[in-house]
Amino acid sequence: MIKIILEQSSVKGMYINMIKEDVKEQQEKLKGKSFKEKFQYFWYYYKVHTMVAIVGIIAVIIFAKDIIRNSREPAIYAILANSNLYSVSETKLMDDYIASRQINIEEHPATLDVSISMIEDTADSMSLANSQKLMALFQAGDIDIFVGDSWIIDSYASVGGFANLKEVLPAELYKKVEKDLIYFEYEEDGKVPIGIQVKDNEKIMQNHTYDVVDSPIITIGTNSSRIETAVDFITYLYE
Repeated sequence: MIKIILEQSSVKGMYINMIKEDVKEQQEKLKGKSFKEKFQYFWYYYKVHTMVAIVGIIAVIIFAKDIIRNSREPAIYAILANSNLYSVSETKLMDDYIASRQINIEEHPATLDVSISMIEDTADSMSLANSQKLMALFQAGDIDIFVGDSWIIDSYASVGGFANLKEVLPAELYKKVEKDLIYFEYEEDGKVPIGIQVKDNEKIMQNHTYDVVDSPIITIGTNSSRIETAVDFITYLYE
């Protein structure tokens, strides 16, 4: 019996050492890589595992969303990622939009999420957790408006996270923001306008929501179930 236990312990120890060596090898491969390169490497090799986790998260989100929808259909869900805000109470952005559109938030809640925080070129637990949360929210179609600094936008644009603004914005609004458009180049579609630089937009930047040097960019989620509302929100920013 003791011999069997020792053999099992030995096998377990060898397995743990193999995992440690594999982790060390992966860390060496990623040393000096940018966040985008790390993200793409992770997505390439762990896509299946990630998708299984995402499907699970989506299932939970959809289940919770269905329960909420039975009583209240959301008006809009917007995220300000990596902002300087610690609480939504520090900005009147969503409150002013709600007032301007006379939205009854008792029936149709409007959410401004400022909880997403990610560090470039760092794969810490918070950044990875928020990255998976965002991927799940994008896939579920919950994100209508997403604002973030350029490296985050670039990372999620690479996996098709954002809508083509040329296709969804009205011609008049598109012309108004054309000089501030941000493009992402895809292999098949070429350069596509996926965002608008808003560092000079007073409504977004009230109370120093972002540092100007961060060059915040506003986008619309590709799978948003409220594209018209997202477009209306951007319209409001430029009224």
